[in-house]
Amino acid sequence: MPGFFVSNIPSAGEPVNRYPHRCLRESLEVPGMTVERNTLRSFSEDKAFARLGNAVVVSEGVLLNKRELQKRYEAATVAELLWKMYTRLGETFPVELRGPFAGALYDGEKDLWLIYTNHIGDNPVYYAAEGGRFFAGSQVNYVLDACRRGGVALTPDGQAAYQMLTFGHMEDERTYARQIRRLRGGTCLLWRRGTAEVREYHTFHRHPERFAGQSREQILQALDETFRRAVEREYSKDEEYGRLHLADMSGGLDSRMGAWVAHELKPRHIQYMTYCKAGYLDEKIARQLAFHWGDEILTKSLDDVSFLYDVEENVFLLGGLSVYSGITGGKRMLESLNMDRYGLEHTGQVGDAVLGSFYHRPEDGARNLPSKKNSEKLSFRLRPEEGGCYHDRFDDHEIYLLYTRGFQGAANTHQIRKNFTEVVSPFLDPDLIQLCLDLPVELRIGHKLYKEWILSRYPGAAAFPWEKEKSRITDPAWLKLIKKVLMRGPDKLFYLLGRGDKARQDMNPLDFWLRHNELVRKYLDDYEKAGYAFLPPGCPEELEKDMHGLYISGTAKEQMMVLTVLASMKLYFGGGTDAC
Repeated sequence: MPGFFVSNIPSAGEPVNRYPHRCLRESLEVPGMTVERNTLRSFSEDKAFARLGNAVVVSEGVLLNKRELQKRYEAATVAELLWKMYTRLGETFPVELRGPFAGALYDGEKDLWLIYTNHIGDNPVYYAAEGGRFFAGSQVNYVLDACRRGGVALTPDGQAAYQMLTFGHMEDERTYARQIRRLRGGTCLLWRRGTAEVREYHTFHRHPERFAGQSREQILQALDETFRRAVEREYSKDEEYGRLHLADMSGGLDSRMGAWVAHELKPRHIQYMTYCKAGYLDEKIARQLAFHWGDEILTKSLDDVSFLYDVEENVFLLGGLSVYSGITGGKRMLESLNMDRYGLEHTGQVGDAVLGSFYHRPEDGARNLPSKKNSEKLSFRLRPEEGGCYHDRFDDHEIYLLYTRGFQGAANTHQIRKNFTEVVSPFLDPDLIQLCLDLPVELRIGHKLYKEWILSRYPGAAAFPWEKEKSRITDPAWLKLIKKVLMRGPDKLFYLLGRGDKARQDMNPLDFWLRHNELVRKYLDDYEKAGYAFLPPGCPEELEKDMHGLYISGTAKEQMMVLTVLASMKLYFGGGTDAC
């Protein structure tokens, strides 16, 4: 994503963006250092790029509670606000911020750099610290190019490749180069006197005593108040800048409820965008919701699977840290819009996991289920003992999954979206996440509390089908079963019989699409064959054989994971940003 680049040495790098015409590039004159940004021109009043005496304050993204904090700290600008917060709270000051943000702060009196990301980590920060030097920036290519310019030798991290081939994203803070890491959500990098240290300023924990003894109505009220505050902050930010509202819309509950509550709070007009298989339920339900509210909707069919050609471009934008096809048609949809008109991109990201749960039954937590691995075939290559078991850093399995599958997996597509605008979801609000974790997990499993909240506060939203169940949440169980069988049964039968042209199948049926598109199939096969030339010396000896075997025998998703590794190796070790 466009953003900032800082280093403790001068002329360390030049931040290169994929869409430079959307961005503003600036430098600060700081003796012996590099402080640059190549930032989106939008939401400028939410950012900071300033020297305050012998201090430097840089901030990217959007602060959803900016006005609240400015009033509390009596600060006129974001730079002044962040400096005041730092002087009072120290390195933990980002804990009070809300929204998609990241930044860097230099304290001249202490000769200290403090570089941080937000609670979720979806405004990424990459860094390298070698030989008394450090480089940190918002895009991995900023740091890659700085390492090359500075003569830092990069060596491949084979475990990063196997994490991609197993999870479809990074499990931990790795990148494909051992010398470059990404800050996890809720952490900051401190650089002082030639030493780098990563510290936590926030981690999610459970507080079950919070709702002990409270009635179901009290719980629903607390949930509703927190959700409404998160939605109001998002949509008010658009209005603060005089921008139109833009929201992803599907047939799920998550995107629906964000927009529904936005309408309930005050009269608003929203532009929806939907991309999926032509005629699929997501498109149909989204159109029904748009008609209900009198909103506009743009739809994009993905049946041409043109997004699968974007291997290297998407890997560049994602830093290679999640499967390149994960955003499907999202990037091409955003490229087709005049984003100067719109504010934030409002989504329902991670709602199913936050207000719902990753667990299917209460005992899943004790058994570490589900694994949320996209492929088990090469999981035996993972060595959790390297650097300690990442799973053990969290209180329990669900919180581990929230950080890995939710923040580092699903939310990694924000790195693409942030080349067009900032991305928000009420379900990524730290206060809402904390509230849901403090509830007994039994209330959230199976969307039990989720449905109860909708029916008690927003019954109108229940009048539309839910794509996941192919029916309304108010339908009795027997009717839901019949509807699901009627919709899914013939699809599965046609698919097994090889008559995919008559099947509706899933929202994004990659295997079906590839089986019926010879041009795309050939392009991907040719890329896979040529891609092994990108593997640098130092990769595990078995990696090429493992990837080829997975590509030949795997599903379309597993094949996309192989191509992501190959393109990532080219980006990291192919000689420069222009390599991809």
